[in-house]
Order: sequence, then C-alpha cells, then structure tokens
Amino acid sequence: MDSKEEIIVDDMLCNPEYVDEADENPGLRQLITEFWRLDPAIYAILIAHGYTVEYLKILDEKALNDVFSVAKWTGHKYALRQKLLFWEESVLFQKTVAEIEPVEVERSNGQVGVPETTNRKLIPTTVTKALLDTILERNEKGKIVSKYHQLHQHLDKTHRKFLAHTIVDYYIANQLYFSLPDMARFAELITDRFPAENTITYYNPRDSSTNKKHPSGMLYDRFHKRKKTSVLPNVRKPTFFSEQKQAAAQLPQEEINRLDTIKVWLRNNFATSDIFSKQWKDSILLRLRSIHQDRDINKITVLTEWPRYLDENGYLLVDVDFNFLYEKSDEQCKLFNKWEWFCTNFNEYILSNNLRDHYSLHLLSLLEGANFTQDTRDFVLCSVFHGVIKPVRTSAKKLPTILQAQLDTCFVCETQEDFAESLDSLREEYETAGIPFSPRVYAIGTTNHLECFYVVTNKLLYKLPSLVRCLDVVVKLKFTLDLQFPESCELFWALISRYFYNIEYNNKSRNTQILQLITHLESHEQ
Repeated sequence: MDSKEEIIVDDMLCNPEYVDEADENPGLRQLITEFWRLDPAIYAILIAHGYTVEYLKILDEKALNDVFSVAKWTGHKYALRQKLLFWEESVLFQKTVAEIEPVEVERSNGQVGVPETTNRKLIPTTVTKALLDTILERNEKGKIVSKYHQLHQHLDKTHRKFLAHTIVDYYIANQLYFSLPDMARFAELITDRFPAENTITYYNPRDSSTNKKHPSGMLYDRFHKRKKTSVLPNVRKPTFFSEQKQAAAQLPQEEINRLDTIKVWLRNNFATSDIFSKQWKDSILLRLRSIHQDRDINKITVLTEWPRYLDENGYLLVDVDFNFLYEKSDEQCKLFNKWEWFCTNFNEYILSNNLRDHYSLHLLSLLEGANFTQDTRDFVLCSVFHGVIKPVRTSAKKLPTILQAQLDTCFVCETQEDFAESLDSLREEYETAGIPFSPRVYAIGTTNHLECFYVVTNKLLYKLPSLVRCLDVVVKLKFTLDLQFPESCELFWALISRYFYNIEYNNKSRNTQILQLITHLESHEQ
C-alpha cells in the first residue's frame, strides 16, 4: 500500500496540472518551458520543492540529486543540469567556467605562465557547420559577408563586425543563451569557412597579455552588450490563462442565476438593439465559464447555449468578447493599421529569400503587373508565406506540405455552389473522424478576381468583406471561443497573433523562422 501511495504522490508532483494557483511562478515556468523548452514536469517538480528562479541559480549537484531523487526522474535531472551548465547565472555554470579557464601555473624556471587552452575540452556544443551556413544564408548581413569574402578572399574590420553581429543576433532573436562552448565552436567554424581569419578575433578564452579573467572576442563582447540592452518582447499569454478565466470559474451561485436569466433572454433575441449589446457584455463571465467547461472539440455546447454566435453577424459578438478580454490593449487595430506596411515589407522579405516552391512562384508572378486587386495581393502574400516559412510537424508528428498549409489558410472556390459542396464535405469528413474543425477562410472567385470571403467552422459561417477581416476574426475565435488554429498552417497564425495582437501562441510563436521574420519587420519599423 505504501509503495502505491508513493507512486501516486510522485506522479502528482511531476504533473504541472496539479500545481496550485497560489504556488505558480510565471518567471520560473517561462524559463523552464519556454526559454529552455524543457518538459513542464520539471517545472512542477521544482515548484513542489519550493524553487524560484533565484533559488535555481544556486542549485548545486547535491541539491539537484535531492530534488530529482526518484529514479524515473533521472532524465529530467540531466536535462535540467545541461541547461544549468550553459546558464551564466547558475552556480554550475560558474563552477564549469572556473574549471575550463586556464589557471596560472609555476614553471620549472620560476616564471609564471598560462598553459595553452586548446588542449582543454569545453562543454559539448551542438553548433555545426550547417548552422553557420544557415545563419549566413538567411541574414542580409550574412549574405554581404559571404559575397565580400568571395570577391576579396578576406574580411575587413567592417565585415568581421557584420559576421559577429549576424551570429549573435541569431541567438538574441531566438532568445537563446550564447554559451562559451558555442562561441568557441563558432570561432573554429569561421576560420574553416574564412581561412584568413583568426579564431581569437571572435573568441579568446583569456587574454594573457592583460591577464583578464573573462573571455573576450567579438562574439563574446557583442553578445554581452546586446544581452544588457535587449528586452524580452512583452507578449501576452492566451486569454484562457487570464484573470478573467479565473474570475469566471469562481462565480458565486447567486450571480450565475442572475446571468442565466440574461442568457435565456439573449437566446430569444437578435443582436439588433442597444439593450442586446448591454446584455451581451454583462454576461461575458458566464460565457467564459461555459467556454472553459465545454469539452467538445468544436464547442458545440457553447454554441447551443449562446446561439447568437451562429447569426450571420455573430462575428460582431466575437469582437465584443475579444475587446473585453483585451480592453487594455492599444493594439486591437494594429492588423488594419499596419497591414499595408506589412505587405510591402513582407514582400521584400520574400524576395530576399531563395523561394523555390513552384506554386508560390506562380502566385508571385500575378503581382508583377499593375492590374491586380488588393484582395489578390493579400491572398498571394498569405499563401506564399508558407513557401518562405516552411510548415512544421503537427501533434501527430506529420509534416504538412506547403500546398496543404496554403489551402488550409485560404481555400478558393470558383462558385457559391462549389463552396457549399466543399464546406459540407469537409464538415462531414471531420465530424465522422472526430477531428476538430478549426476556423478557416474560404474565398469565392478566381485568384485574379476574388468576390467575397467567409470564415467557417463546424457550425459558424460568417461572410466578410475582405481577407484581412477574415484573419482578424479567425484570431479572435481562437482567443475567445478557444477554437484551435489548423495545425498545418499554425506558423502563419502564430505570426499574425504575435506580431499584430501581441499574443503568444504556444511554442510556435518562438519558432526560429517566425522570430527571424519578426526581427526583419521590427528592423524596418519607424
């Protein structure tokens, strides 16, 4: 009996869902699960042992063994230990640096010298030649450096700076810590690719002439300068982890009874009056409670309880809910205010990349003339996005094709009849398979002449005036009704959510391709 109870306790300690709200530590959770991308179970175990970010800094080998004392947590222990070895604030990092830095030794002749450091092994690094090549190929400064070296067979001072900045900016954009072993490896790879260069220029473990205790070099200096001035983006978490959700879950029964009366009234009236608008706003907490408790993948219970969502102008009610949840945001109209600017700069980004997808190239060719419509341009750029920012594997470990991601972002039907047939077929297919019907966009017409747009789900059907308005509604459906984005094109929606609404959508928002694009866009902002 005792052993069974112990197993149950252990399982609870490593389950992040059992972390009490009062014990939650957002800073520690962000460090463990987002920056280091470790298993959330590690966060839960640390919380159970009373750890904070500050305590984590002084976590030594003995304490690490005490915290992860259960045999089945051994993998978690070593995964965390590896991150601590690279974390400059960690006592394990400081100890390791002390071990790998050269120490003064007394030579036989009485003189004090510094032994060669190249014979001492640093912490293992995952940096490869392929990574350096990728960084240089996908960055404008990196391309300039490669071109200059190709022409002159050497690098001058300016292009050495470009090279160091390009590598450091990769780490900053991805919010990764640039460890000393990574710097040393990059310095070696630089001399392999640019033979005239010296490794010490980019990473010098210790300057013997000045007896410095800390490393130097362009990579080290640039990273620590950027790290001091860089501020992590102030992104919001999805609404369903917000204070409003907690407030909705804790509604007293008396208030629930009052709001139930409003819900019945709303069910029997249309959204055409000021009274209706007031009642809809007043009932938001009860609606959030319904959304949170509805376990149906398509939120059918919610749509049954709140049928006005199903009205043809139900998207206006989605606007109301979203505006309530993000009332303090000054970026609710950023998508509309900056879309034209985004299209111009994203098109430049597309042209700077070596686009190879044939269908994407065909779509881009439609913009070469002067007669294309704004809707056509928007459709082309949204589709070509997936030719530049390649799809990633879904939860089922499947890798979607570029074409699949493009079709799931916006599917074009020539006629209303084709649209109705396609929608009915898709709804039936998903319902039979038990697959969630994610909000998606349909367009009617041809690529050169798009007549109208729809946002649809398993039950909803909203006719909208433009593709941009469709993007707006899909994002709001995700963060109000908790309907999921299509997995094949998640990176597209992650970009729209993060850049235009400042909402972080799980780890997809930190995808390297997304961060590089956002860095490009921010570098062109006025």
